[in-house]
Amino acid sequence: MPGMKLSEFKTPDDAVSGRWFDVGEGLRLKIARAGHQRFEDCVHELMRPYTKKRRQGKVKQSVINEVTQKAMARTILLGWENLLDEDGKEIPYSEQKAYEILSQFHDFFKLVERYSAVFSEEELELEEDAEGNLEGSSDGSSHGEETPSTSNSSSDASDAGDPSPPLTTDQNSTTTSPDTIGHGAS
Repeated sequence: MPGMKLSEFKTPDDAVSGRWFDVGEGLRLKIARAGHQRFEDCVHELMRPYTKKRRQGKVKQSVINEVTQKAMARTILLGWENLLDEDGKEIPYSEQKAYEILSQFHDFFKLVERYSAVFSEEELELEEDAEGNLEGSSDGSSHGEETPSTSNSSSDASDAGDPSPPLTTDQNSTTTSPDTIGHGAS
């Protein structure tokens, strides 16, 4: 009988513990999949001080960005190798340093966001091939050689012009911003 076993929907262990990705120039990032329960719980915890404003729809975009970046640093970007400062010295990984970099370097934030949403190099290559076909050309470049592009479907009108949109939380490109977690639409 055709069908799909329920076990196909089990979250893989490395979705939460992270998977190493070679992103180019020797840089490797350990990234967990977006949208896992630890991430959602972390966002909820970080948004707790803003509960009243969240219910009123008055949380500033800068707060949402900060919460998203902190949650990513705690639960998504779990390590790196060969990340260098301007003097060529390796930057040791720490959660605090991950937050600082995610909040200061938008292209790095988007790179981590993209890998966490796609989560496997095979899916990333398929996505890039599809983007190349849509644009009418494919230069065959590696995903690690340039900053990954993002589709408009991974952001909403509330982050127009803002450097750090909410994290895409599933592979269907739906977006969950920290101010909408834990309650229905207003």
